[in-house]
Amino acid sequence: MQDKKANSLDIPQIKKVIALVEDSNLTELEVEQGSFRLKLCKGISGVTEVLPAPVAATTPSAPAPTQTPTAESNKDDENFHFINAPMVGTFYRSPSPDADSFVEVGSKVSESTVVCIVEAMKVMNELPADCAGTIAEILVENGNGVEYGQPLFKIAKK
Repeated sequence: MQDKKANSLDIPQIKKVIALVEDSNLTELEVEQGSFRLKLCKGISGVTEVLPAPVAATTPSAPAPTQTPTAESNKDDENFHFINAPMVGTFYRSPSPDADSFVEVGSKVSESTVVCIVEAMKVMNELPADCAGTIAEILVENGNGVEYGQPLFKIAKK
């Protein structure tokens, strides 16, 4: 019988791998040991995805995510920009439960305006608008889980 420890990384080891990726020029790293799989993708806010295969396979699915815009729907939305989730995590519209939301529908934003927080592994990652315009639609409910690449906001371009 094979040692279970040989097929996975413990939390301190995973944290070391995350730190190494964040401090490097790598944009993606995937590690497999037996049935254990860890994939890290670096985006705007550092490491964006951690997927241990056995955990991902047993995690209950979230409510049906908002569909990603297709090329066909983008024809209608060419005057809009979508802000997508840079990582798997929990979407928060405000910095704390009792604070006002970062933005509302109709809010004017610039490239550096913080529009939400995506929490991943107990780390709060502020997400900037990354374009100038007006919030046309908020596509996710506060406190819901989001997937990597899932549209969060629809912004009418200036």
